[in-house]
Amino acid sequence: MEHGYAGTSTLAIATRARVSKRSLYQGFGNKAGLLTALIAERTAGMVALADMPPPRSREALTAALRAFGAGVLSRVTLPTTLAIFRLAIQEAERAPELSRVLDRHGRQPVQDAAQTILRGAAGAGVIRHDVLPAMAGAFFGVLQHEVMMSLLLGLRTPPDAAEIARLAEAATRAAMALS
Repeated sequence: MEHGYAGTSTLAIATRARVSKRSLYQGFGNKAGLLTALIAERTAGMVALADMPPPRSREALTAALRAFGAGVLSRVTLPTTLAIFRLAIQEAERAPELSRVLDRHGRQPVQDAAQTILRGAAGAGVIRHDVLPAMAGAFFGVLQHEVMMSLLLGLRTPPDAAEIARLAEAATRAAMALS
C-alpha cells in the first residue's frame, strides 16, 4: 500500500510479512497471486452471506436481500478492503490483469451470490425468473450508488451501521419493486 503494486518487490513483501521470499512464492506464486488471495479472502465473507435456504415468501426474500446488502456493504467498506481494491484499480493501466482479478474474484462472486438468493426465490415461485437480472442490477445500483466511488476516491468516510441499513433497505425496495 505504501509504495504501490509496481513499486513493491516480493522481497519487500516477504520481509514485511516476516516470511521467506520462497514461502511467498510457494503460497501465492507471485504478487498478482497474493493480491488475488487478498481479494478472494475478503469476498468470501460477502459470498457466505448468501448461504441460506431459498426464500419461500416475499417477506423472506426481502429479509434475505436486506441482510445480504447490509453484510456486503459492511465488509466492502472496511478500510483494508478499500485499500486492496484501490491498489488493484490504481495499477489497472500498467497491469490490466489486476482489474480482471478484482472483477473475477471480487465483484463477480458477490453478484453471483445475490443471483443465488434471487434464483432460490424464483425456484420457490416467489418471483419470476425473467426479472432476476433487472432485480440484481437495481439492487447493486442502489446499494453501491455513490458510496463506493466516493470511498474509493477518499472523498468520504465509510458509512456507519445506520447508513448501511438505510442503503440495504433502499436497495431491497428497488429490487423488490421489479418483482
